Amino acid sequence: MVKILIINVPFHGHVNPTIAITKELVDRGYKVTYLISEEFREEIALTGASIMLYDYNEKLAMSLKGMRLTMSKIYETALRIGKNYDLIIYEFMFFMGKHLGDTLKKPTIRLISMFAFNKNTINPKNSGKSSFKFKLIQNKLARKIFTQLIIGEEKVKNNDILTEVLENVPELNIVFTSRKFQIHSEQFQRARYKFIGPSIIKRAEKNNIPLNKLKEKVIYISLGTLFNKSLNFFQICLKAFSDVDMSIIMSIGKNVNIKDLGTIPDNFLVYQVVPQLDVLKRTNVFITHGGMNSANEAIYYGVPVITIPQFADQPAVARRLEELGLGIVIDKKNVSVETLKKALNDVLNNSMYKENMKIMSEDMINCGGYKAATTEIEKYIGLNFSIGTKYNTYYT
Repeated sequence: MVKILIINVPFHGHVNPTIAITKELVDRGYKVTYLISEEFREEIALTGASIMLYDYNEKLAMSLKGMRLTMSKIYETALRIGKNYDLIIYEFMFFMGKHLGDTLKKPTIRLISMFAFNKNTINPKNSGKSSFKFKLIQNKLARKIFTQLIIGEEKVKNNDILTEVLENVPELNIVFTSRKFQIHSEQFQRARYKFIGPSIIKRAEKNNIPLNKLKEKVIYISLGTLFNKSLNFFQICLKAFSDVDMSIIMSIGKNVNIKDLGTIPDNFLVYQVVPQLDVLKRTNVFITHGGMNSANEAIYYGVPVITIPQFADQPAVARRLEELGLGIVIDKKNVSVETLKKALNDVLNNSMYKENMKIMSEDMINCGGYKAATTEIEKYIGLNFSIGTKYNTYYT
């Protein structure tokens, strides 16, 4: 039996979409080991996969030092154990995955929890980056310096993250969205890029929310798990929606103390962490940072969004949601009681958003999700292992 090593970075938006695929691979009889940090041990264990851990310092998470340390720990561990596996599956944000596979002479498959990536998707018009940042991306020396700061040793092609992502591409790339939602989807070859939509499975999340006692309409507010240290934003939400006849479920993350919010209105339920899938099933409007995982889950359940992008790919995701009539974007610099109230009123009273979400939800669900993804992985395994051929036979 083919032995599979799955490698991921320690962030919920990148781990959550992979859980269902991991379980499905195990259920289909494959021997799977998942390389991840301690925080995700319990959830991954429930899939039936074996777990291999690397050290991760959450306090240093978003610093250059922390990112470099985390990436180095993942790479070193994967390099040490990778020779014992037949196939390496890695999430996009572990940029060194293909290079690792090449070094170990192992075939690789890439899971992409963001938009699929090419030169056009990093265009400032799509990404929301300033022209200065875009020029830095285009500058080879700047990229190499950044790569050295993030990764350290030469663990990607030409010691350049962008070159690695654009040129050192695996034969099979599984993208957790639909071609209809993907930016420049026509530029991604159908044989190499499989768009499978959201990978949704019930997660091991505690649910203390009295869902049966919620009002008829529900607002759900969350800025995700990484860039959510915004006490001021959450306090503005309290003021903006204290007088609406709706239940507001607000997830503030682990970086904000609930006591610091001040008086919490009666129609608010505030938690550090919420079971997002359970909540979205009851939600009418989702106020979100626009991470791709949250966007996909909102679309899956047909929930219109008010997006307040914070960082990374979020401006591009938010812009795409707005382009397709799935919600409204508010620049984080323009968040106020007035802008939030107006956006909520627009989304609730314009049936277009709900109707467009229903259409997009059907499109996403029809992509097949984790079962379609696992079938594509099995096809790849069949071509590369069952008939005893050398890898690199999937893409034709």
